[in-house]
Parts: sequence; C-alpha cells; structure tokens
Amino acid sequence: SVGASDRADRAAGFSNRAASIDISAPGESILSSCLGGGYCLMDGTSMAAPLVSGAAALVFASGVAAPGAVSWRLRSTAASRQGVVS
Repeated sequence: SVGASDRADRAAGFSNRAASIDISAPGESILSSCLGGGYCLMDGTSMAAPLVSGAAALVFASGVAAPGAVSWRLRSTAASRQGVVS
C-alpha cells in the first residue's frame, strides 16, 4: 500500500506507518482540483497514491512489464527515510 510523507520527508501524521506500507510519496499540501472548481492544497494518502501510480507508469513505459517487476523497481529505487520506507 501507499503511505504519505510530510514536508520534512517523514511519515505524515495522518498516514499509516504499518509494515504493510510498500512505498511512500508526498501527501501533504499537494495542489489538487477542488469540488466546485479551482484548486486547493490537500493532504492525504489520496494525494500520494497518484504520484506512485505515475512513477509506476513511467517504469512500465521503460519496458518493465510484469507487475511484480514494476513494484520491485519502485521499492528498490526508493530512498529510505526514517518512518517512511522500510
């Protein structure tokens, strides 16, 4: 699963920190579209997940096609941060 990091590159206070987190991405103060139009800053793992999806798409486009291989590539090249990626 995807966790969210804060501005200090640590696990965000609202993010799960369990061993089930596979990878984390920025999830605090992310510019997003808002209900009713316009843009606003939002927090959440729902902001981090699209960043991981985009990175996975780039890995896939590079020729890594097997889902397990894409996951391995993302996790093996992620920077390890205290409280974010184990």
